[in-house]
Amino acid sequence: MIKQVALALVFSIAASSWAISADSTTATSPYDPPSYIVAPTANATAAVTPSVTVNQPSRKLSANLSNLIFLGDLSLKYEGAINEPNFAYIIGAHVSMDSSHWDDTGKFGGSAGLRFYGAKDATQPTLSGPFVQALFKVNQERNSSSSGIELWGGISQQFSKDFFYELGAGLSRKFISSSDIGVLFSADAGMRF
Repeated sequence: MIKQVALALVFSIAASSWAISADSTTATSPYDPPSYIVAPTANATAAVTPSVTVNQPSRKLSANLSNLIFLGDLSLKYEGAINEPNFAYIIGAHVSMDSSHWDDTGKFGGSAGLRFYGAKDATQPTLSGPFVQALFKVNQERNSSSSGIELWGGISQQFSKDFFYELGAGLSRKFISSSDIGVLFSADAGMRF
């Protein structure tokens, strides 16, 4: 991205200094510039400066398939791009339908946080690639409620124009005195819009 901006800047400076004209290609003396190089014009910058307008989806909705299959926990997540190109906010909710796993998942809960995607070039879709994220979560346990944090790393990839998958691993810690650090894994699938 930095290389592309630098090249665009160099081209726009060069274009604003000189414009190319097809009238003549001969120079009058060895010290004069060739006649095809003429004074700057108003449209010189517009002709050379690249313009990239990409209409890409900036929101995602996904389900955590691994939690659903192995723990009976229906977990949905909404992600939206923030004005910065590599940042997104995440809002999630879950409900566990299998009471035998409530000690692991809780009955129901919600989470919110931020995700940062690694550097990428302009051809890669938004909200995709390697990421790290931090989430604050609240959960209704078997007999009480709790809150905590989750730190994740993973990758999000498109497998078609509108659909994607994510694989991730993370660490979780509840804000209670007897909480251990939990290791988390996820395999999500969803749609972009």
